[in-house]
Amino acid sequence: MLLNRLLIKAVAPTPKIEKYKRYLFIAPHPDDIEIAVGGTVARLAREGREVYFLVCTDGRFGTEDENVSPESLVAARREEQLASARILGVKDVVFLNYEDGGMYDELELRKDIARTIARIKPEVVVCPDHKLYSECHPDHLAVGENASKAYFMCSNVNMMKSIGSDEIAKPDVLAFYFTGKPNRYVKITKKDFEKNKRAYACFVSQCPPPDNGKSLMLYMRLKIRLNGMRSGHIRADAFRTMHNMHIHCCAEAEDTAAKRPL
Repeated sequence: MLLNRLLIKAVAPTPKIEKYKRYLFIAPHPDDIEIAVGGTVARLAREGREVYFLVCTDGRFGTEDENVSPESLVAARREEQLASARILGVKDVVFLNYEDGGMYDELELRKDIARTIARIKPEVVVCPDHKLYSECHPDHLAVGENASKAYFMCSNVNMMKSIGSDEIAKPDVLAFYFTGKPNRYVKITKKDFEKNKRAYACFVSQCPPPDNGKSLMLYMRLKIRLNGMRSGHIRADAFRTMHNMHIHCCAEAEDTAAKRPL
């Protein structure tokens, strides 16, 4: 049995997601990517990779201040996301502008994500893990699930034609952030993390006084340190990754043994 599992892993190994050239990171809201894996984005851009962002909702409910109008918050968060992406070295940001809060047609969301993947043609698609046991946010659940389905859909020419698209894409890897079952850690440097700190500081609307984002920044710092300890490095981001061979009827993809980053 052990030999059989080793042979399957040799045929369909856990992908080294940091070794590709073009990436699409998909976010439920502005700032999710920075909170989860902004250091990895900084590293990839620093190494000359092409990184694109797809932000699915407009973030209109991302405040507890009832004096802030949803429309003004939408505009602010969009500009904050663009400013952050410039700091990180992101090539382009696509906004789908679904209304924050999970109250939208998920089939339409899936189609829009598939069309975006087909247009950008990334080798790696990265999205939130909708199978995180503790996740309750409807946007994180909807985006993770429908990004996964769109990943499968975007390579099928007839499926794409059925939604009015003549384009397809054949990405190699589907990866999840905000995951409880990482199988791949990506090493990041102190400079990568510092760049992500500057990027996250753009999200002023999400960091009200008196805390001004200090608690979340401490969480981000502790998280990458913990991931570093788990992977034999000082700092790292955690992902659950799957190769194309894993995404359909492959029970072996459930193996969660962590891999040391290069």
